[in-house]
Amino acid sequence: GSIRIWSTETWERSGEYPHPEGVLYAEFSPDGDRIVSVCLDGGVRLWDRESGRVLHAWWQVRPLPNSRHHRQLGRYMAHKSGQARAHFSADGRVVVMHSVTGRISACDVASGEIVWATDALGPVVNIALSQSPSSLRVAVCTHSEQRVLVLDGATGEPIHKFPHASLAEDVRFSRDGKQLFTLEWPGRAWQWDAISGDFIRHLNPDLETFTHGFTHFAV
Repeated sequence: GSIRIWSTETWERSGEYPHPEGVLYAEFSPDGDRIVSVCLDGGVRLWDRESGRVLHAWWQVRPLPNSRHHRQLGRYMAHKSGQARAHFSADGRVVVMHSVTGRISACDVASGEIVWATDALGPVVNIALSQSPSSLRVAVCTHSEQRVLVLDGATGEPIHKFPHASLAEDVRFSRDGKQLFTLEWPGRAWQWDAISGDFIRHLNPDLETFTHGFTHFAV
């Protein structure tokens, strides 16, 4: 697998970043100088865009060379590719990642050190980040106890818990970070006050008119 980059002006390929297995996800840092990728081998890699060099590598699932179990896990991760992600904070200083195993980690981009990590939240479906000048918050969508949590981005400790009537599938902060939007199966959307943790309203209260569910949305 690999990441390939093309110029949007000339449409010529401007870079390629090889991986030992398929790539599940990749995104640019806010300044465009770094790339973070999630690979099928369980590794999350931080790349220097210009040189193509790997600056840091973190492991959500430790690789087991020539292991049948590892290959099976890789196929499972591919099937559940929507549940393995890594995101930059708004200032580009932190990468927050999660895997299908439920592990969430926050890593310092400059040093490569893991700032905090937790396995205590159960199966993680999705995460979202919100950053103000003074703090970073991480919203975690988990199937454990049908809830969404907001964590302190500096410590990983829970700040708020948002209970749902069914399985929570997706989560987004508003652009100003003051509101949180969550989506539960089969497609009911909730609006919350992200600062106080208070419930505001259901965005689609007449969901019973739908015959098919949906699991992702955009804010």
